[in-house]
Amino acid sequence: MDDHPEMEEPAFVEGAGEPPPEGPSPQGPLPKGPWGPWETVFLSLVVAGLFVLVQAMAVAAFVVFEMATEPDMDAAKLFEGLETDGDLLGLSTCLTGVLCTAAIPLLVLLRRGPSVGSYLALGRPRIPVLLWWLGFTVLFMGVVDSLNVLLGRPIVPEFMLDVYQSADFVPILWVALVVGAPLFEEALFRGFLFRGLLGSRLGDFGTIATTSLLWTLIHIQYGLYDMTSIFVIGLLLGLARLRSGSIWVPIAMHALNNLVATIETDWHVRALGVG
Repeated sequence: MDDHPEMEEPAFVEGAGEPPPEGPSPQGPLPKGPWGPWETVFLSLVVAGLFVLVQAMAVAAFVVFEMATEPDMDAAKLFEGLETDGDLLGLSTCLTGVLCTAAIPLLVLLRRGPSVGSYLALGRPRIPVLLWWLGFTVLFMGVVDSLNVLLGRPIVPEFMLDVYQSADFVPILWVALVVGAPLFEEALFRGFLFRGLLGSRLGDFGTIATTSLLWTLIHIQYGLYDMTSIFVIGLLLGLARLRSGSIWVPIAMHALNNLVATIETDWHVRALGVG
């Protein structure tokens, strides 16, 4: 007789440390994160290309309209004044504010990863946090205006005076500056681009500085001094986006800054008795 009988296989006990089944996980693939940094840069350039296209279409439509309503208009003079034409700026900025802003959530959906709300930080900020950053924005604008006075520089840049004085439809220009521009620019720079770069080697401050620099470069119509101020406020907008966790905070700050600047421009034009 065998003194050592063959041992039976232990009974299967569910959940008792059995090895994982072969093949794909029953829970499916892990959800994707945001676009990588290089993919983010490329897709941001796609949005920039759309921006240029919309601007070009607005310019073409504006020129055709002007030439049709005033056939005797000097074409050379018309093209020369396009850069500072307030009506064209208002029209093109409103169009890009709608079309280009709408393209950004589509790029998020294309990733099939985080939700649009999570990706672009669309969560509602806490009211005290929002008010704190808006107050800080007012303080910053006061410092900038004070420096302009001390340095003998105009508070309102010459470019904005030319734009405002040339506008026949001033309300459209106000909507463009206070709503359209902040909405699109923040959705791109402190929204899509910010999220894509945040997890890269740039880190928090590198992302804030990079998005601020790129944002500054689209304001080349201003002088170097004014662009320096734009870069600094871009740093504040990026910091607000990071600390508040909501893109609505930099959008509100940007809109407030543009609102005050437009009010100052309107006051200056009225004081000059022109426009």
